[in-house]
Amino acid sequence: MTNFKSFFIESSEINDDQFKLNKKESHHAKNVLRVRTGESLILLDGKGYGYIAKIKKINNGFVYGKILKKVEKFGENKTLINVVPAVIKRHRFENLIEKATELGAKNIIPIITDRCMKKTINISRCEKLIISAAKQCNRSVFPSISEPLKLKEWLKINKGQCFAGSMKSHKKLSEYTVKKSKTINIIIGPEGDFNKKEMNIMNNSGVKFYNLGIRKLRAETAMHASLSILNELYG
Repeated sequence: MTNFKSFFIESSEINDDQFKLNKKESHHAKNVLRVRTGESLILLDGKGYGYIAKIKKINNGFVYGKILKKVEKFGENKTLINVVPAVIKRHRFENLIEKATELGAKNIIPIITDRCMKKTINISRCEKLIISAAKQCNRSVFPSISEPLKLKEWLKINKGQCFAGSMKSHKKLSEYTVKKSKTINIIIGPEGDFNKKEMNIMNNSGVKFYNLGIRKLRAETAMHASLSILNELYG
């Protein structure tokens, strides 16, 4: 199954046990990945279901086939993890959301801090990157991404457990007691880290701080490391 090619499919493109890939996915399947009649596929709806399917025919530029099995939460973690990264330079932020998707983040919630060099993101482009990354790693849930919020605004509406990476902390992420039944939020600061005021605001909001080691990491690297630790412990 791990060698099966993966494609995005809307629920409207499935009728009982039959499917038809849309024009874009059919083109990718036929002309880029060179699929053939009789080949098995993985179909992902982005809303929590994966389908094991087989191609029955390729006709007029569209791929048709049969659903063999429907799997709920296909490729998903047992624990809900949100990534809350400060907005950073575009190419690095795009790397961050791509890897956050591959590592199982449920939602990506960009925040704006005092030391952010950028304050906006291209939502449409980010969503395309998320879908591509989800297909690559066979995830049935495509993480949502929102417009950036100021750190203080997000803390007011957040309801989950919060952990923020900080070089000043003397505690490791793995040393905290985490409630697997509650959403875990991982907050990652900008290039210049959080300032003292932001640290105090987070501390007063119940955010717990952790350290990833003796080296100063880029934001995207800190996110990769943090999610990898959580996946090992609770995934």
